Amino acid sequence: MGASLALLVPDRTRGLCAAVIQRDKRPDIAFPGCWELPGGGVEAQDYLRPGKFGAEVRCARREMFEELSILVNESDIVWWARYASVRKPDRYNAFVVAQATPDSLAPMSLGSEGRRAALMPVAEFMQHDEAIGSHQEHLADYLRGNSEQALAFGALTHRLVA
Repeated sequence: MGASLALLVPDRTRGLCAAVIQRDKRPDIAFPGCWELPGGGVEAQDYLRPGKFGAEVRCARREMFEELSILVNESDIVWWARYASVRKPDRYNAFVVAQATPDSLAPMSLGSEGRRAALMPVAEFMQHDEAIGSHQEHLADYLRGNSEQALAFGALTHRLVA
């Protein structure tokens, strides 16, 4: 079980942007060199931390901090859904969406994984040939305002109301 987090930030000149990472270009990892939304596998510590969300959302928040040094608060989370895993169809992954303002966003600092980090316009990410397709699809579900794809996989979907 794992989780990915789309942190969306409005930009006056470039429109809505997402914090993304270009993966390392190594043959021993999945999707080498591709652009992705931060995320990773749920760890034991994610089950132990208090909060109103489950381990998957805590995992996504932790991974965002580890990979880009961005602290996402629980109050920033606006939506999440579970999807069948692309690599392990008998498991699921959570896709989490959070919103931030440019003023609240500290400078990104790439952690120990990845080649580059960027605030990429969502429109560019959605069309990028080297972006991970499942991340594009899950973000499209959120942007359309539904989670039909998640439901098609028989997953539990959660919509959070602020």
